[in-house]
Amino acid sequence: MNSRFDNHKHYNDRRPFKRKGRHPYKHRPDTTKYGIIHRVRTQTGVRSQIVLVYNPQLYEPISVLNNATQRFKGQIQIQNSGPDPNDKSRSCFSLNVNNERISHGSYLQESTAKKHLYELAIENLRKTCFSILRKTLPRDSPAVTLDSSTSDTNVQPQTAVGGIGAKMMLKMGWAGGGLGAQAQGITDIVQPTQQIERKGFGTHITIPIDKIREILQGYVESDNINGISFSPDFTKEERSVIHSVAQKMNLKSTSYGTGADRRLVIQKKLDPWQLVHKLLEVGGENEQYQLVMPTEFVNK
Repeated sequence: MNSRFDNHKHYNDRRPFKRKGRHPYKHRPDTTKYGIIHRVRTQTGVRSQIVLVYNPQLYEPISVLNNATQRFKGQIQIQNSGPDPNDKSRSCFSLNVNNERISHGSYLQESTAKKHLYELAIENLRKTCFSILRKTLPRDSPAVTLDSSTSDTNVQPQTAVGGIGAKMMLKMGWAGGGLGAQAQGITDIVQPTQQIERKGFGTHITIPIDKIREILQGYVESDNINGISFSPDFTKEERSVIHSVAQKMNLKSTSYGTGADRRLVIQKKLDPWQLVHKLLEVGGENEQYQLVMPTEFVNK
């Protein structure tokens, strides 16, 4: 009796040729702009999980590496392997993440070793891991008016060259010109966060919640990965309402400043890998973030 599957007996013959011991697609080069993410993420060990994130307040190697490893619950250990065979007055130390050696060297004291090993670890990881530079903090926003009848904003870049953020970027290889491989990027370090001022809502005694929802929903649905800031014109009670609406939309809200300078900043909850994807979509840089490629994976 013929099986009802007889008509499909040649199905297996149409499958892609599978070379023994190799997946037919595993070694096919990815020519898309996201191919570098695949190459970085398929490394062996912890390097496939690390994204280094810097901002004007978080740029010291110890803080940067601790934050990067905490995101995947990585454990950092400074290990003393004993006397240096070439100099008995010194000891051999290594910095390990989940027992994987990231940096090593010979030092007189453990305190000196720790500082230098973190610096060397960051230097090594920049070769194989993505780095994200946050040029400004969300609270450093310019005066931007968002009229209730339009979504257009008038953002005036404010140069922050000479600040601590610029010094951090100089350490990362920024020479003061445009950012990017050919210095084609934004020349100034700008203050990017959109600031929504209360006067855009008219003279209402209380702000219209529907308008707040409309603004935040538009932000959620947009490709904008920068924050939006509600100016100090909003009262404490109004900021509380905005905070509540933002929470329901799974947005992060943080207040900055004190007294008359208190403002509320709304941001999307994006992890570093989501930021890597988003920044690649816009060419590696926007007004607030700069993506630095791992040097060993560029043009490969």
